[in-house]
Amino acid sequence: MPITPFRVWTITFSLSCLAFVFPDLRAIATALLFVHGIVFTWGIFDIRSGFFGKVYCRASGKTNTIALTFDDGPDALLTPEVVDMLAAFGFKATFFVVGRRALDSPEIVKRAFDAGHIIASHDLTHANTSNFRLPCGLFRDISQSQRIIERIIGKRPLLYRPPVGLMNPHVLGVVSRLNMTCVGWSASARDAGNRRTKKLYTLHTLAQPGNIILLHDCLPKPENKRVFLEHLERLLIAIRKKGLRPIGVDE
Repeated sequence: MPITPFRVWTITFSLSCLAFVFPDLRAIATALLFVHGIVFTWGIFDIRSGFFGKVYCRASGKTNTIALTFDDGPDALLTPEVVDMLAAFGFKATFFVVGRRALDSPEIVKRAFDAGHIIASHDLTHANTSNFRLPCGLFRDISQSQRIIERIIGKRPLLYRPPVGLMNPHVLGVVSRLNMTCVGWSASARDAGNRRTKKLYTLHTLAQPGNIILLHDCLPKPENKRVFLEHLERLLIAIRKKGLRPIGVDE
């Protein structure tokens, strides 16, 4: 059994709780439990921490490759134009689609797949409460999203990214049972799903070797469409100028 930060945390947490049995150690135990709470919270909110286990967040070693990933789609107002822009540059990307949204717009998902892009799972509904599910709920929702995508493209997705990138102790175990790989990211404009347009102005600076870049092909605010496409194009131009090769995360 591999040693992970989470297993180390579990052991020391258990010992800290045990220390409460001995009055002389309660002050130390309280301090340790406080630290444990901070570390555990960090593991939940930072998918790159690897706290709960292995998550792929960037390419290893020296490389001239880069991975463009799009979350939260498909969106009828934006995804087709993203696919068209990628085609104009000859770039490949990975789309982490939400199962229910894929069910509503299967033709868009199929179009992206037929254009050579990787279609992956971004869970079933992207609900705000998704990270509070137990293993049975996670398995039910992720496997259902797999089946939806498989019916659309004829291929079962093997890559998964949790909603908002939030982790918990159960995610990787469920993902493993479904023969999937959990994927994070190493670079993001922190645009809150295309809600913060000012953050998009630095998008082109993310064109660095080995990066897995987090983007969103959704429009919570339709008026942000022009700004997003403009800065996505700047990013693609920067990738081309630097001689980077965009690939699917599966590679």
